Amino acid sequence: MTDINVRTYTELYKRSIVDPDWFWSTFEKRFGFEWFSPYHQVIDSSQGLPWTKWFVGGLFNIAYNCLERQIRQSKIGDKVAYYCENEEGKKYLVTYSELNTMTNKIANVLKLHGVSKGDVVCVYMPNTWRAVSTLLACAKIGAIHCAIFSGLGPLALKTRIEDCNPRVIVTADGYFRKGKKISLLDELTEAVSQSSKIQSVIVDLNLNDGETNVSKIASIPICFLQDEIRTVPSEASCERLDSEHPLFILYTSGTTGRPKAAVHAHAGFGVVAAQQTLHPLDIKSFDVLFWPTDIAWITAHIWLVYGLLLNGGTAVLYDGAIDYPTPDRILKIIETYRVSIFGFSPTGARLLRMACNNLVMSNYDLSSIRSMAVTGEPIDKPTWSWLFEVLGRSSTPIFNNAGGTEIGGAILGTCPILEMNPGSLGGPQLGFDADVLDEDGNHIENSLGYLVIRNPWPSMTRGFWHDEKRYLETYWSRFPNIWYHGDLAFVDQDGCWYVLGRADDMIKVSGHRIGPAEIEEALLHHKAVAEAAVVAKPSKLKGNEIVAYVVLKSDINIDKQSLASELKDYVAKEIGKIARPSEVIYVDSLPKTSTGKIIRRLLRD
Repeated sequence: MTDINVRTYTELYKRSIVDPDWFWSTFEKRFGFEWFSPYHQVIDSSQGLPWTKWFVGGLFNIAYNCLERQIRQSKIGDKVAYYCENEEGKKYLVTYSELNTMTNKIANVLKLHGVSKGDVVCVYMPNTWRAVSTLLACAKIGAIHCAIFSGLGPLALKTRIEDCNPRVIVTADGYFRKGKKISLLDELTEAVSQSSKIQSVIVDLNLNDGETNVSKIASIPICFLQDEIRTVPSEASCERLDSEHPLFILYTSGTTGRPKAAVHAHAGFGVVAAQQTLHPLDIKSFDVLFWPTDIAWITAHIWLVYGLLLNGGTAVLYDGAIDYPTPDRILKIIETYRVSIFGFSPTGARLLRMACNNLVMSNYDLSSIRSMAVTGEPIDKPTWSWLFEVLGRSSTPIFNNAGGTEIGGAILGTCPILEMNPGSLGGPQLGFDADVLDEDGNHIENSLGYLVIRNPWPSMTRGFWHDEKRYLETYWSRFPNIWYHGDLAFVDQDGCWYVLGRADDMIKVSGHRIGPAEIEEALLHHKAVAEAAVVAKPSKLKGNEIVAYVVLKSDINIDKQSLASELKDYVAKEIGKIARPSEVIYVDSLPKTSTGKIIRRLLRD
């Protein structure tokens, strides 16, 4: 801001959306990306906004910028890229030079198995540094990686493999979760059919227990990564790729039907990942980032892999359950590695909060934390306040943000240099022209509406894999030439933004529209409630009634019938009579996606 003579953040934001060409080109030049050939045009929407191209004509490679550029330019070959720890307690570290060498070796292994530019490689691995190297290796040779969550079962895995149709699958023999050995090869055996074009399955011996003796899966030969990398060179050539060349395919969780396969491009995704890691996440050269998320989620792609490495950062890569073998596992990791930036999902934060109720917090040194981040779903104010007051010692900024797999970053988010309201998302991110619209597409204020983005941005998905029609119907058909995100949003009197759930979760009672998150937050304020979710139930009188599903805290011993009446009255007092649930249903747990989002569709069903 100082260098470009901009006085306020608000002024910078306005300039970034009025002149996105200037903003994104200025950022990428100041950041120091290396291009094999410069672009001649920043933005090209000549084929329509949904198909906007960025940094047109440039030749680029994100893997080169993550590793070789950093090692040569910033002289950080000996710097730690990742502190690695698994559930069993094994610890080791990986430097930038070691990560680069492993990336080169895996790139050569992939080429040995017939993988070339434009081929899809399925990566079905736990959170290991070899998984990160595999993603980077694909990017380096121009292959398109498709990371699949290692916790998915055979049916979900089969759907994704058949859809992306990979040439090679890179997997691991297995991993441990809560002390139980999970065999990824068993899952693959059920999921992979003989009709696919898969030429080989490359297995990382992650367990290293000597029990892996499978030689084929559905007639597809298996080889072991450790054997393969011994025979290939430690240097690999880097493909000079068009800026729009696909970097990866990433599947959404599929809570609203068949999983959607978002496609992202090298340059556009790289520029936004770098900017959102540098500015709102505020990463510095001395920081240690810890964000316990799976390698197959967009959160990991943005901040734990590409954004981190583009900024020359260091992170903790943890492969294990966050509460095993003891509930304080997360706190011990923060303490051990002197974590300074801690990221979490709101669901994970609530679990940590419950665990910490039984811990003596003064036993842990969490003084290294200087900032925190949350994403994945709306966060309730009690959990936000707990994070701020307990982990953040009432002085640590929280980067609360909302985006998505298709966004390739955050649409909304707080920023460390701005004041923030508890639980709010601050406002739109730099370069994102976000708005809240009513049913007719009109801008509204101080009222619940639909979150949209008016202009394209560099990390916008380049469509769904082989499904252009669904992409246009999902995001571009609700309002002409405006990205319809499908979330409900609200801007308060201070100008702070909130996302209150999905639009299809909207509850309409007697003509009044209510977002579920508002009611859920009121329930979470009650001392007896650990988790809550609300949905609509058809009513002849009101159109809909509100049903609340409630998980009680473990130490609560109370008459559930009288508590139900108390909870209904509590919501009515906090929000208004219109929000009073007609029914309270007690459950042991709520159905969630693997990213922690509540699946309200199942509750409605």
